[in-house]
Amino acid sequence: MVWVKKKKQMILKLEETQQQLTDEELNEFSQFVGNKIPDDFINFYRQFNGGTFIQLDSKMSNYVDDKFLINFFSIKYGLTIENIYAQFKRDFPQLQDMLPFASDLYLNCYLLSLRPQDNGCVYYWSVIEQKLTLQFESFNCFILFLDEILQSLDKKYKKDRQLDILIWVWVIASIALYIYFQK
Repeated sequence: MVWVKKKKQMILKLEETQQQLTDEELNEFSQFVGNKIPDDFINFYRQFNGGTFIQLDSKMSNYVDDKFLINFFSIKYGLTIENIYAQFKRDFPQLQDMLPFASDLYLNCYLLSLRPQDNGCVYYWSVIEQKLTLQFESFNCFILFLDEILQSLDKKYKKDRQLDILIWVWVIASIALYIYFQK
């Protein structure tokens, strides 16, 4: 796939995804938005039809920043991009050529530009501030960024886990030595 890095295998996975899309459904969606969707976006949705990036669980909760709890909208089934796009066009006319595809924990949205001058760029829309900010030059860059976050969280978790094990070994050894020399 387009977003797979060389030498390093991508570990990006989404949870709670919807039913996988057919090529026909992807083509219908592409036509719905005027065939302005970049290939990296379509390839991503071919694999993941929506879903959640990073679910909080007990082992990772100390490492996850709320802004990286991202929910990707599905193209079909469940809460769809089409429905959200229609609402966006109605509520925010200035975002006519911006396709909402994901939101964060605070319902701010990630938008894919459908405009000719910056097609495929990813923007962040702050609902409270009503502010649009360029985040990534392409959808592929956005996905690679998320994967980098996951890679670094995984490394940090493993490193901290090793340190925890080392501390427990030291504590147990100290207790054993204390008991041994008390006899």
